Amino acid sequence: MPVGLLLSGGIDSGLLLGLMSLNGHSWPTYTVGYGKSFKDDELQDAKETARIYSAENVAVEISRDVFEKALSKIVYLLEEPIASSSMFNVFCMSARQSGRKGCAHRTGPDELFGGYTRHLGVHYGQYWRSLPKWVRQPVTQVISALPRNESLKRGVYALGAREKLNDTSAFFR
Repeated sequence: MPVGLLLSGGIDSGLLLGLMSLNGHSWPTYTVGYGKSFKDDELQDAKETARIYSAENVAVEISRDVFEKALSKIVYLLEEPIASSSMFNVFCMSARQSGRKGCAHRTGPDELFGGYTRHLGVHYGQYWRSLPKWVRQPVTQVISALPRNESLKRGVYALGAREKLNDTSAFFR
């Protein structure tokens, strides 16, 4: 089997594994996680997703010390700046593919549905900001308390931020 999959246990990579499973079984999957000390760790979710699709799963738990030592080396080796939090996982798993010719990554599915939803905050922010604070504040608190919902948290933040690109004077302060 020449191809593997970087599996986070989220919707994107789970969907890719489901589609791959239509064309065979026991696809090799690779997951990088930070263990139970990190509240958004993906190791267990990825393990469960792999189990559902009868896929192999190689899980690698990275300690904070290993992460801090490797990060500067990874940034040094990159050809250009990359602001994606997944670049660390991609780099770590690329070295562990056990002779695979390629490894699918879940970044692409976001594009199938019109891109990243974080940009919707700019579009819909005026409606959110027009709501009274007594409505916005409890909703924001509930969303902030949810585990593993960074997209929702960023979305609420984006809804509350005013359009900064229209105010070019902000660049010169």
